Amino acid sequence: PNNVYVAAGEVNVNAKVNGDLVSAGGKIRINGATQQDVLLAGGEIRLNAQSEGDVRILGGEVRITQSIKGDLTVTGGEIRIDEGVTIGGDLIVLGGKVERKILDQTPQPKF
Repeated sequence: PNNVYVAAGEVNVNAKVNGDLVSAGGKIRINGATQQDVLLAGGEIRLNAQSEGDVRILGGEVRITQSIKGDLTVTGGEIRIDEGVTIGGDLIVLGGKVERKILDQTPQPKF
């Protein structure tokens, strides 16, 4: 689909979105890649697919598991950005706690 606008108690987007994605819900799971911008508002949000544009999220519990080519702006209580995820633009966090697992680049001794 091109632009997608959806609101429900529980939202699952499993298809690739060729345009913008706007969603509101108690629980939101994005499993399909998006080609444009993403705007999400919900209690529990999980971004499990790559986004080509900017991502803006308002949520109580937010988890980012895939890379974002644009900016990531998050307002929320708890934000987790998984290991290996890259943000191509700016990372802006307003309020809450951020947890980001960074890959350890320290050379390991050889035995």
